[in-house]
Amino acid sequence: MAEPALSMHKPDTITEFSKKAEYNLKQITHFNREAKKCQIKILAEDSRFETSVPSNSVDIIVTSPLMVTARTTVAYGQFSRLSSEWLNFDKKIVRNVDKISLGGIPTAI
Repeated sequence: MAEPALSMHKPDTITEFSKKAEYNLKQITHFNREAKKCQIKILAEDSRFETSVPSNSVDIIVTSPLMVTARTTVAYGQFSRLSSEWLNFDKKIVRNVDKISLGGIPTAI
């Protein structure tokens, strides 16, 4: 912001914060209402092989970790460990996810 404009910039920060907080609360409430309508199922399966998901039975599948090799990306397990444990995934699997993920160890397909 240019110096003259900066000196004239005097927002009411409390009002602006309050408006943004109210907006965010409404959005969170809306999200929670919509999320309750969703059927979520977490599967620990290897998508390189046939899974328990029947063909044409879902609208979206989110995979994690991303489909890259462990040698060319950040340590996925290191950055996902806490959230995975919060989701009650088996701690032994969570702590070894980098080793068992795609590219972590050689596998025969």
